[in-house]
Amino acid sequence: MPGSDTPRLRQIVTNPLHPGWNQLSDFYTTMAQILPLLLLALIWDSAYLERLHGQQRQKRRENPSGVRFWTKPRVRVYTLFVASVVVVAIAISLLVPGGMLPDSLGLRITLASALIVVLGTLLTRIYYDVVWATAPGRDDEARGD
Repeated sequence: MPGSDTPRLRQIVTNPLHPGWNQLSDFYTTMAQILPLLLLALIWDSAYLERLHGQQRQKRRENPSGVRFWTKPRVRVYTLFVASVVVVAIAISLLVPGGMLPDSLGLRITLASALIVVLGTLLTRIYYDVVWATAPGRDDEARGD
């Protein structure tokens, strides 16, 4: 029977010390709040798009100093994919508490997976931005030495 596990799931995660508090509702509202912030961090962080626009991202076989995999078309597709995942996850996070979508374990796993993809992407970008900004010789280039 579709949706028959929803009351049981609500029973499991309801806090017995606070009967009116529902952990599922908090999950969806928290996701609806943090996902837009992560989207802003991914897309509009510290001139990422301007930096990407100015880079030559040719394949390594075309240019020995080129990239192995992340050419501009691939970066474009992946960035648009992650942005779409976030927008869909935000919509789901708003529709479930509004009663327009039924809660289910699969839906929560989907939202948690979207969050992992976004956080992994953000962590990777932060890592490579820090490595690039602190690489040996970067201070010499900035000073003109």
